[in-house]
Amino acid sequence: MKILHIVNSLETGGAQTLIETLASEHSRADVETHVVVLLGTDTLSERVEAVAASVTYLDLPVGALALPLGAVRLRRAIKALRPDVVHSHLLQSDLLTTFARGSVPHISTVHTSGGHESNWQSRVVTKLTAATSRFRSRVIACSPSAFRFSVASLGREPDDVILNAVELRSPDLSRAPGRAVITSLARWHPMKDHRNLLAAVSSLPTPKPQLVLAGSGIDEDNAQLVELLAEYANVDVTVLGAVADVIPHIDRSICLIIASAYGEALPMAGIESLSRGVPVVTTAVGDCDLLAIKKSYLALPSDPVDLRRALVAALGDFSSDATGTARLAYAKAESEFDARRAGTRYLGHYRSMLAEQEAR
Repeated sequence: MKILHIVNSLETGGAQTLIETLASEHSRADVETHVVVLLGTDTLSERVEAVAASVTYLDLPVGALALPLGAVRLRRAIKALRPDVVHSHLLQSDLLTTFARGSVPHISTVHTSGGHESNWQSRVVTKLTAATSRFRSRVIACSPSAFRFSVASLGREPDDVILNAVELRSPDLSRAPGRAVITSLARWHPMKDHRNLLAAVSSLPTPKPQLVLAGSGIDEDNAQLVELLAEYANVDVTVLGAVADVIPHIDRSICLIIASAYGEALPMAGIESLSRGVPVVTTAVGDCDLLAIKKSYLALPSDPVDLRRALVAALGDFSSDATGTARLAYAKAESEFDARRAGTRYLGHYRSMLAEQEAR
């Protein structure tokens, strides 16, 4: 079986990590995975290229020409690759795939809980995606909140909910307290609410943990970020920019922090963190509550006082029982976010879509 995944870009993100995970998992089931990217090469290109049979970049321009030009280029790519199923991710790719797929069965995954429509282009794409949703063969939600977004904003009830997942590789869970490091893997975007994060860490008692920030736009060339960091000069911050391999940074952390104000569904970064035995402190947006091993690790969105409280709880647990906390985190990954289960369920949809087409 030949599956073609279509995605906006290969910057660090949940949709991109899911594609990598499924490509690796499905290779064991004699599935040939190809990927078409609407834009050019990006942070995760090497990782995806390592597990996919091919990766094609359409190098579309940003702007009004992207939709008509993208439909033409994508149609050519689909004809050349001749996949059995096309699987699109993110709204722009969903929309273009609808116009370009021809008669190939089309499944899409919804990766958002909404609130991301910050400009008129995003709002137009959302409305067009909703208007064409009935033409997609199947729709999968990556979490319950993504299901609700699809119903409310895309006018389509998903056919299934398949939680995001990663491959589990049995990390070393014997952890000893050392210098406290908190890591955030979040691109520069209002929904990620870096101000909330910095305000919470700034108010922690001394000695404060080191804060590591990584993601697209998280670098010294970002004047807005530099200005924000200057407001919280008492925080020891390291900025890394976009990082292709997040695991070494997660492994050095006592927790991953998600400070988002809205828009999240089920962040893959949180699942990757749990898979390494590193707990997640998170605001209660979308389905981020599924990532918390304890209720005390959940905080209200846009509330730095409550986020500080959750961080204090995680810091205390790490100091008193680091190994026990790591085991709880990994156990949650095993029970809820194992790629073997997610891969099997997606494969079942691919096969049944092909069977339906053959029966027509």
